[in-house]
Amino acid sequence: MFWWVNKSAVQGVSVLAPMEDVTDLALRKVFVDFGLMPHVFFTEFTNVEGIATGKLQVLHRITPDEITMGFPTIAQLWGSDERKFYNAVFLVLYLGFWGVDLNMGCPVKKVIKKGLGAGLIKPENHGKAYSLVNIAKQAVNDFWANEKLKKHWQSLVFSRLQNAISYLGDVYARVADFDLPEATKQSIAQNVLNKQEYLQKLYQNKALLKPTVSIKTRLSIIPGEDNNREVVQQQSRGNSRNNDGLPDPWLEKIFLWGADFITVHLRTAEEMSKVPAHYERIAYINSLAQKAQTPWVVNGDILSTKQGNDLIDKQNSIGFMIGRGIFKNPLIFTGYNAEHEFNCQNKFNNLNCKKDKLFLQQIFKKHKEYFDEIFTIANLQKLWKHALKSYTENTGISLTLDFKTRRDYKHIKSPQVLEKFKKMYKLRESR
Repeated sequence: MFWWVNKSAVQGVSVLAPMEDVTDLALRKVFVDFGLMPHVFFTEFTNVEGIATGKLQVLHRITPDEITMGFPTIAQLWGSDERKFYNAVFLVLYLGFWGVDLNMGCPVKKVIKKGLGAGLIKPENHGKAYSLVNIAKQAVNDFWANEKLKKHWQSLVFSRLQNAISYLGDVYARVADFDLPEATKQSIAQNVLNKQEYLQKLYQNKALLKPTVSIKTRLSIIPGEDNNREVVQQQSRGNSRNNDGLPDPWLEKIFLWGADFITVHLRTAEEMSKVPAHYERIAYINSLAQKAQTPWVVNGDILSTKQGNDLIDKQNSIGFMIGRGIFKNPLIFTGYNAEHEFNCQNKFNNLNCKKDKLFLQQIFKKHKEYFDEIFTIANLQKLWKHALKSYTENTGISLTLDFKTRRDYKHIKSPQVLEKFKKMYKLRESR
């Protein structure tokens, strides 16, 4: 498992959360280039039905990369068709992703109505959720049992690990030239060294690496549907019950399903991100993890690596996941100044603040370059035609590229996506 090298360390594994139109390949490349990376990346959530039909509009979410995928990179999947789910797992492993994560926490109402995302938390959908986990596990096991495919995965992952380790040496050398306050540069440089050491440990123990199956979920659908058995007994008499006559709590179930790890967003689906995360639930979830011997990742309102490390129990929670926190502080994974939010608009006489702004402008410029390069349709079509041809030849699973668009449509993603990154990099002045 990719986290075990950090299990006894002072710091836990830091994870960048899957976020729609945010955690794409362009962002992941920028974070590595500027030394801002976490230990583990997640992709955007990717629909298995779209993968099954070879839709470029979906496949671009799991576009492989030779540098960033040297870091443990998890493809997050969602969908309902079991055969297509199985085949999607095969594809992402063939591409060299380190594992698959099942989205069981998306709070979007139309997704929930389909019985997917957080809709799988509903008792009537637990059977479907359990089946999808088993399908994913079976796909990983079948892939791994095929010696040819196993060696293919190992070859990709091991070579990318070496690429990333070498690349971080180049990044470390560039940090000295960043026009930033010395404390900021030191934080970035230390982050690069820490992550390089982490990858080196993974490479030294590469024979133990194997693709993972994980779940990302929430506490429940609505507030009050608590998964703590004692609370449910008090508040929800008459709810569906299991064989021992007690309520049928979601988290108690999924921790026993044999996932390699589970990420719990400490809010309900209805709460979205509108209320503070329920940190009071951590002790309870630790007890579930310990009982099931299934480690978990803490997610929700984490705004610094120090806060994340303070929240986790090293024996049961392997790390912490940060999502929206990167919008408050793009340097969050470096551990730099947890209280600093790069809000420099009204501090133009502050030299350090000016340097911060110029640095963030440089990052955005590079981000835009990657966006134009990666998401140009012509580039994607060429890459994916080759990738799917190789996949079909080596797995026997037929998959061809399907893409139709207007001739004047240049990018697979709208350039409007870049607007949210302008906000992230603090390029809009407050009035």
